[in-house]
Parts: sequence; C-alpha cells; structure tokens
Amino acid sequence: MVVVEPAAMVAAAAELDAVAEGIDAARRTHSPALHAAPAGAEEVSLAVSRNQHAVADSFDVAAATGAHELRRAAQALRLQAAAYGTSDGAAASAVGALY
Repeated sequence: MVVVEPAAMVAAAAELDAVAEGIDAARRTHSPALHAAPAGAEEVSLAVSRNQHAVADSFDVAAATGAHELRRAAQALRLQAAAYGTSDGAAASAVGALY
C-alpha cells in the first residue's frame, strides 16, 4: 500500500525552494569576496587572481544550476501533489457513485 500526502509534498517543495533561495542569497553575498583583487602587481599574484576568478565563476555557475534544479524539483512536487489530489477526488467520486 502506498500512502501519498499531497500536503507533505507541497511542504517539501517549499523547503526545496527555501534551500534554493539560500543558495542564491549566499551567491549574492559572497560573490564579491570570491573575486578579490590580486595581492600584488607581479606575475604570480595576477595569475593566482585569474585562477581564483575562474574557480569562483565556475562555482557560481554550478551553484546557480543547483538552485535552478532545486526549484524545478519543487515545481515537480507541487504538480504531482495537485495530480494526486485530482486523481483521489475522481476516484472518490467514482466509488461514491457506486453507492
């Protein structure tokens, strides 16, 4: 027997949205620190800074993608919760019509 609680699915979707928002907030807050200026003007400092910026940019893209995927999963949960609610209502009506 499978028990599906649409309200729990909607609550889980809200939690996923909250995690995605937390990721986006952290990206906005910490992005400037990840793109720090070079420590000096010599070649090594400039190379380290370029490398750090490349890593930070890569991380930012990955984090944004993760937040987007969490939102997609949340939307899928909401859609499935609604579908369960609709199908349960239809099944209940069909059973009720038998009596």
